[in-house]
Amino acid sequence: MRRVSTPIRMCIDETERHRLEHQKARRSTLSVARNSLLLTTLAPHISWVLWLDSDIIETPPTIIQDLTGHNKDIIVANAYQKYTDENGKQQERAYDFNSWIDSDIAQELAAKMKDDDVLFEGTASSEKEN
Repeated sequence: MRRVSTPIRMCIDETERHRLEHQKARRSTLSVARNSLLLTTLAPHISWVLWLDSDIIETPPTIIQDLTGHNKDIIVANAYQKYTDENGKQQERAYDFNSWIDSDIAQELAAKMKDDDVLFEGTASSEKEN
């Protein structure tokens, strides 16, 4: 058993949670919670962990087979969001901008950052801020 020394409590209204100023604290809280869950539940007989966030409402019935079929230690599925465009037509767009390989620009910026700095690529204001 492992005790988390920092209380995990973060209440952000859904309309506010994706704002850039909340990202460092929000993602830090999620990381602490997920790491705590991993450290307290993983055992030698457990091969895989699947995180499905609460806003994931639809997955293929073969998601486990699809992901494990790649035979990778760590793999992340692309998340898409269904929406209605300005013409009333159903569309899909990429939703999860938190899990991809950093761009060359992000890697250059990261090389100049302090240890406690965080880079958020893919947010509306990320191109404006350094």
